[in-house]
Amino acid sequence: MVTISEGMTDAQMLGLIQQSLPNLEAAPIKHEVHAAVGSYWFALLKTNRNGIFHRFMCWAGDKKAVGGVSALAHAEKHLQEVLAKSPEHRMALDQLMQEQPGDFAIKDSLLSLMESSLKP
Repeated sequence: MVTISEGMTDAQMLGLIQQSLPNLEAAPIKHEVHAAVGSYWFALLKTNRNGIFHRFMCWAGDKKAVGGVSALAHAEKHLQEVLAKSPEHRMALDQLMQEQPGDFAIKDSLLSLMESSLKP
């Protein structure tokens, strides 16, 4: 589980995500799922970092804010594609969600992403 705080730079956040990835050779499916979830979390944090201000900037057409929304949509689609590969991929996400404290999986929409990966 990666703990990311508000004061971290993008490079620090990405570094923590990279450090938390399981060994690629020992657990390739788990590595792939964790990498996709890490990308999704990073995009989610970047998009929601400023809350209402971010939404206002999107409404105003700010390129950086709109780009963040686009990056989040891309990361979400990629995660759904990874989860749709096999039951083992969904099981790896399920294990990751069980490792999370409290209701993080609900807040991060991981449950809905898993469900949407099951749709054809």
